[in-house]
Amino acid sequence: MTTASRIAFASLLALACGAAACSTEVVVVGDPSSPGAPGAVPGLGGVPGLPASPPPKVSIAEVAVFQGVKVSVFAEGERVAERNAPLIAGRPALLRVYVAPLDGFQAGKFAGELTLKGPDGKVTTLRDVRTLTAKSTDAVATSTLNFELPPEALALGTTFSVSVTDDGSTNQEPARYPAGTAVDDLELKASNVLKVVVVPVRFDADSSRRLPDVSEAQLAVYRRTMMALYPATDVTVTARAPYAWSNTIAPNGQGWDTVLNAMVSLRRDDRADSETYYYGVFNPSASFGSFCSRGCVTGLSGLVNRPADAFLRASVGLGFTGVESANTMAHEIGHAHGREHAPCGGASGADRSFPHRGGGIGSWGYDILSKKLISPTTGKDMMGYCDPAWVSDYTFSALYDRILAVSGAQEASAQRSTAGGGGSYRIVSFDGDGEAKTSDVMHLDDEPEGAPQQVEYLGESSRVMARATAHVYRYDHLPGGIVVAPEKAGDVRALRVAGFTRSLTFANLRVR
Repeated sequence: MTTASRIAFASLLALACGAAACSTEVVVVGDPSSPGAPGAVPGLGGVPGLPASPPPKVSIAEVAVFQGVKVSVFAEGERVAERNAPLIAGRPALLRVYVAPLDGFQAGKFAGELTLKGPDGKVTTLRDVRTLTAKSTDAVATSTLNFELPPEALALGTTFSVSVTDDGSTNQEPARYPAGTAVDDLELKASNVLKVVVVPVRFDADSSRRLPDVSEAQLAVYRRTMMALYPATDVTVTARAPYAWSNTIAPNGQGWDTVLNAMVSLRRDDRADSETYYYGVFNPSASFGSFCSRGCVTGLSGLVNRPADAFLRASVGLGFTGVESANTMAHEIGHAHGREHAPCGGASGADRSFPHRGGGIGSWGYDILSKKLISPTTGKDMMGYCDPAWVSDYTFSALYDRILAVSGAQEASAQRSTAGGGGSYRIVSFDGDGEAKTSDVMHLDDEPEGAPQQVEYLGESSRVMARATAHVYRYDHLPGGIVVAPEKAGDVRALRVAGFTRSLTFANLRVR
């Protein structure tokens, strides 16, 4: 069960100049390969007959890129071979250059220069000049040389180099990474657009016909939240026409599974493409406070462990105005991306492989939209129940893997459909007592990939009519889930699933 303040944006430090003197200059040039070309960075000093250039007064201790989480590309004197998270092509970023004082260091202005070369040969040079007084740290934004990188500067195959010198020095040897005239590959990875359709569920159970907030302003809040937390190149959030609902949706979880499965069926009926996530929102009470005064469920999703199961890309949550509803969306759609709970706040079914103690975020976080840092000493992973919540490097990496896999699954599904694969499946939802709640029949392009279980098809007087392999998917916040079994001909009344304490009788259930 989630809490009212389960997920909130945690921001510690704005990456602004503040009181420190700083400036930024951007220069875009052509191909610098020929000597003397504009934008070329010639070696400084070492000219025959002239004194040797003074050594640099700082060294480059670290270079890190932030697109949601900190990813070091150079640290402790060497290139980082195994990164904690991917860097995404076409996604905004902050690159920070960390310096360490050397002999002769004095506080003063230092100039950093970042050179990016795209796959088309175009070179972009950025400069940051600011006053540095000590060794750079993560927590002090103004202690590093900072470069804001727009999406268009981060194409696949982009290389980079950085240098630091005293501002205004004409002959000092700069600190460089890589050394000399070498460049390093950012190793950017291709991602995709995350597509979300918000379904405004009209709540008719109390005759109020109450609708959630799907105004342009609230949709912008949803989009902003998802863009900040998910490793996508962009996020689209659109609202569908309202969907009428006359059943109970209670704070204790009653009715949540039913409306979730209605969204699964609606997604099918709308013929949504395999990459689109449906998210049903509703206001079962006039305000969040009145609904959740004694604690409440705020969202529900199936745990979709495999990217091929596109038919289950549906989740639900409260739809009141504000960022809390957007934070719930990020959490629930995380489950639809196969993410289990982070171990914080008593979340059930916690991911046993989660690497960070107490459900923490592991590395420094960074909001690419508000341009604020999130400390790993206080930030908690958004898949847990603790505040302040952000996204860990572990979850960021896993979300990227799923986004990439979904794109591949879509292509594979299209190939299977062309080849004539697929079939009809009976989908039966069940509650914590093992009682069947809803039933539907859905055509799927290929066999589901949930947890396999043997199932018997029961007819009149519980006579076994057939046997097959079914697939079971559990809910995230409530007991229960759904069983997906191949549809069989004949008067099938119930399913007897191995490991279940009772049969799932669906003969008299309303088909959704």
